[in-house]
Amino acid sequence: MSKREDDKSKPAKRSDVGHCKPPKEHQWPKGHCPNPNGRRGKKMKPDPTPNLPTELEQALLRYFMAPMGTADTAETSRFHHQLRTMHLSSKEKSEYGKLLLTLTLEASKNQAQWRALVLREALAHKEEWGAKFAMARKLGSKEPAVYPHPDDIIINHDLTVTFDGPILADEARQLDLILEQRDLAFSVVQEVNGRADLDVESRREMWGAIRRRYYRYSPRRPKRLKMPFPKFEPCA
Repeated sequence: MSKREDDKSKPAKRSDVGHCKPPKEHQWPKGHCPNPNGRRGKKMKPDPTPNLPTELEQALLRYFMAPMGTADTAETSRFHHQLRTMHLSSKEKSEYGKLLLTLTLEASKNQAQWRALVLREALAHKEEWGAKFAMARKLGSKEPAVYPHPDDIIINHDLTVTFDGPILADEARQLDLILEQRDLAFSVVQEVNGRADLDVESRREMWGAIRRRYYRYSPRRPKRLKMPFPKFEPCA
């Protein structure tokens, strides 16, 4: 048999079969879905939680962001001064300055991320617990043992967060002791004002001694708990 006859006896190669084109007998029937749930979505990695800037980063920010003087009627910092004078320095000083600026920029980025996280958590805490504390005060019931108190969270104009009261339960217990000492001092002042067996000047001296001791040893209290010291009002 010739070579031409052998080629004719072989089945012709199918051009409709190949990549993504299985033979007809191996294809899924029309209307049938082998995976009704669909393709599994790509798992998104959560953004890493920012960390509190390290001591080195905080020191860099304090140094470079501190005001240095004025330029063009505007206040300038060491950071901006370094940017303006970098091209005037020698090569070694320029490389050293670039390194410091890079570290400062990274520290500033970490600080911004950390402050944004604190702001989000503070706003969420105030929104979640503010109404519950207000309802407890309205009903005259005991406030929830949750710290910090929503009213102690202060959002400043630059969007930084300040805590004016205890953040942990231990700090709250210390504050309770301070308030007990305050109430005790106020009750002693009332007794001094009501002592008719002493003259007015003696009672005034006692009142003044209690007042000086109160403000000297009384720690800082949250704004919501501040009370004026009782006035000297001796009874006749």
